[in-house]
Amino acid sequence: MNRIIRKSVNHIKKRKRLELTRKVKRLDLQSQQRINTICQQFMTFLKSKNGSFEYETEDEVTDILNEYFTDGLVLPERFVFLVRNMSLVYLIVEFETFLKEILVTTFEKKPEILTSSQKSVTLEELLTCHDLESTKEILFSKVASEVVSRPVIKTVEYFEQDLGICTQGYDVDWKKFYERFFRRNVLVHNQGIPDKTYRRETGCSGKKENLMVSEGYLNETVKLFDVVAYNMFVDLQNKFHA
Repeated sequence: MNRIIRKSVNHIKKRKRLELTRKVKRLDLQSQQRINTICQQFMTFLKSKNGSFEYETEDEVTDILNEYFTDGLVLPERFVFLVRNMSLVYLIVEFETFLKEILVTTFEKKPEILTSSQKSVTLEELLTCHDLESTKEILFSKVASEVVSRPVIKTVEYFEQDLGICTQGYDVDWKKFYERFFRRNVLVHNQGIPDKTYRRETGCSGKKENLMVSEGYLNETVKLFDVVAYNMFVDLQNKFHA
């Protein structure tokens, strides 16, 4: 996914550079030299990463430079950040969907697990059922959905306390795993700015800057989710489906 995102952004940049190059060639020599000088100064600024970058010019030169900095550089990179942020949201949705599915399958195999559950089927839901099996399907789905919709730490506790699965034996950094869910909440509900919940749960005490999803962070997320999902599936299979 990361390779595809970067390849797409590079294509956008290349196409924009070609378009801007054609516009620059239509300018007089002095304007072309002015644009070239400012672009070189900007690249030097990017390498230094110090202070701020400003330039003064006018007329069509300004329009071309603004287009270069905005459409040719800034917007494509913002596209990368947006897609990666949404990729984290998507991965969590898929992970939660997987957990719900393996829970429903487990309840179908061992319905006695739910003997202490307080969940019930409403009259409206009951009227849509044709037999006992369809009633159980609705109940199993409701319980699984409720478990997965809890804060992630509570969901993992359900696997440990209610299902007897020892998740602490998994080869995974649970602090990093949980942080993904808190970051998802911040990205969706708080424009990426760490809120009190994120700071409390993760121990974050840095500057109030937007949280992003880097290429390395996204790759690590996939590995974390893969380890937890695989081990939960295997443990449930061994305990209730053997």
